[in-house]
Amino acid sequence: MKRVFVTLIVLMFVLIHIIYVFGDGGSPFMKIEIVGIDYEFADKQSEYFVNVDNKTSSIAIKAKVKEGFKLYINNEEVENDSEINIDLNVGYNLVLLTAKSPEGDKINKRVAVRRMQDENILYKEKYRPQFHNSTQINLMNDPNGLVYNDYTKEYHLFYQQDNAFEKGVETKSWAHAVSKDLVHWKDLGLAIMPDDLGEIFSGSCVIDRYNTSGLFPDDVPEGSRMVALYTSYAGRIGDSYYGIEKQGLAYSLDHGVTWIKCDKNPIIKNGENHRQVFTTGFRDPKVIWYEDSSYENNGIWIMVVAGGQARIYTSTDLVNWTYNGVCTYSNGRRPIEAECPDLFPMAVNGDENNVKWVFCGSDFNGGDSSIFYIVGDLIKDDEGNFKFVAETEKSASINANNEVYAAQTFFNTDRRISISWMRDWVYFNEEDNIKNWLGTHTLPVELKLVTDSEGNYRLIYTLVEEVELLRDKLLFSIEDKKVGSEDGNLLRALNAKLYDIELVVDIGTAQEFGFDLRSKDSEKTTVKYVVMDNKLILDRSKSGRGVSNPVYTMDVEPMEGNLVKLRILVDSSIIDVYANDGVAMCNTQIYPGDESTDMNFFVSGGEVTIKSMKIYGMKSIWENWQEPYVPGQPDTQDEVVEKRSNVFKYVTYSLGVVLLAVLGVFIGVMASGKKIDCKK
Repeated sequence: MKRVFVTLIVLMFVLIHIIYVFGDGGSPFMKIEIVGIDYEFADKQSEYFVNVDNKTSSIAIKAKVKEGFKLYINNEEVENDSEINIDLNVGYNLVLLTAKSPEGDKINKRVAVRRMQDENILYKEKYRPQFHNSTQINLMNDPNGLVYNDYTKEYHLFYQQDNAFEKGVETKSWAHAVSKDLVHWKDLGLAIMPDDLGEIFSGSCVIDRYNTSGLFPDDVPEGSRMVALYTSYAGRIGDSYYGIEKQGLAYSLDHGVTWIKCDKNPIIKNGENHRQVFTTGFRDPKVIWYEDSSYENNGIWIMVVAGGQARIYTSTDLVNWTYNGVCTYSNGRRPIEAECPDLFPMAVNGDENNVKWVFCGSDFNGGDSSIFYIVGDLIKDDEGNFKFVAETEKSASINANNEVYAAQTFFNTDRRISISWMRDWVYFNEEDNIKNWLGTHTLPVELKLVTDSEGNYRLIYTLVEEVELLRDKLLFSIEDKKVGSEDGNLLRALNAKLYDIELVVDIGTAQEFGFDLRSKDSEKTTVKYVVMDNKLILDRSKSGRGVSNPVYTMDVEPMEGNLVKLRILVDSSIIDVYANDGVAMCNTQIYPGDESTDMNFFVSGGEVTIKSMKIYGMKSIWENWQEPYVPGQPDTQDEVVEKRSNVFKYVTYSLGVVLLAVLGVFIGVMASGKKIDCKK
């Protein structure tokens, strides 16, 4: 009898504690407020993103923690509920709030306050790319987490962004852009930012359609169950207990707008107690879904982690991972090393009965970098381990520009669509010329695997058809026109800054032909084809200011019928050149003057026949950048969390009422002196 009574009392105390901590009876562990700004700091979140306008040069923030704890803001102890002024730079500013217990344990919450760029300047800067995606301010680099949400019908592009969260210390986060059509991108700011484990390095996103992770309630649609996998890097900030580079996971309940980090992070550790397992690089996880009917849900997750040797892991739930082995070249011994790996199947020459696997990676090589690919097979052995079996050795990228890096492809699309980072180190900070962003992303391209006349595999890149949505009016058109070295300039009447050229030429008897673009007086950017050498040359030596590596050369054999096809797109500070339907390409920066808007078509040493030439003006993608982004429904993350909390409270209180009733009956019976026979 006493045991029953004691058990009931213990249960009541446990229940009261639960109600106090999680229910209305307990106050939030840390209450945060920015004075004068309407923003709800959800108690269960640890990261917050607040936007303020350009005129807001400082904020007053205050916080309150529970009794017995000390409060620190940006590592300085402050009094509870006192207002602390924070000066704001344009861009992101980190406010770190820490609560420390008497025992020394601490809980951190981070508020990233973005002071917006002046709307009279933003996306209107002299060299701002008008139809290539770029970040509002600071450095953007590797594209991350390319994924299509087939519930909201949106493409999500995450990417590395550097922000000076601490004075003089650049730290990497995931920034976020979203598009309905692959070309008009809406900036959503930061999505995942540094935490106690370190900076947020590169990774990938998937759609967990079958909820293998168990992270999603039923009201999150299958096509919107977004999971991000990334590297936590503790090299400059963060805890290296589980390794300098280890893998983390976050998920979204609101179609990718806000993210919740997994409470089991890091999901793949790189050692323990500061003892590294992989010391040559262990980052940039690329995750794919591999269909196989022998598994539950007819498939398994495969991850490639690189940064050094490319290693394969597998998982049935995205949280618990099993090491399978190292990817190797065709000799089976030499390991494949890369940054930003990618792995995907491709039908050779469009034949679905002949599918090969392509490993794609980036090689920094001391700055002489390249994107490379290797063709082979993905094999599962008798023990269930996967390995990539290469058929070829390392293949050079078809991109002539060694500044293009970190190519990644989208998850959950029926086309193999890729975007890369265009590295850029040119800053301007002049009265009439502000360029305070670095880096751009390439236009999206569709990949295809073909074989040449000798049976060698070749990966070709062609612009996605959606790029044509950016075309404005037709500026020039001509067909079946012979042009010789003595003829005048066909394009002398044209002046433009943004345009798209399509050209098909029968090279005839010419020694070379090509274009001078964004030209005026001595300034020009030249694209020319040298017939004797079968070389396509992009010459930026007179393109304007801030240009290094001025000349790029591409091998381009004529197509059948002695034809050469060119697609050239000119943006405010970018030129893209594609040859012969994607067998060669080059994407790079140019910085011409405002007056350099002329263009010229020239031929040397003979004549060519222009089978077709069309030139279109191009439109800006930034016209409606200020419109608020509203994804599809259902609920936002906070609403889902609140619903879960309400359900929990309802169940807890109901259980409390039942226990109280039982305890009341028990006490009443005890008071009456009657015995309870538990055997009846």
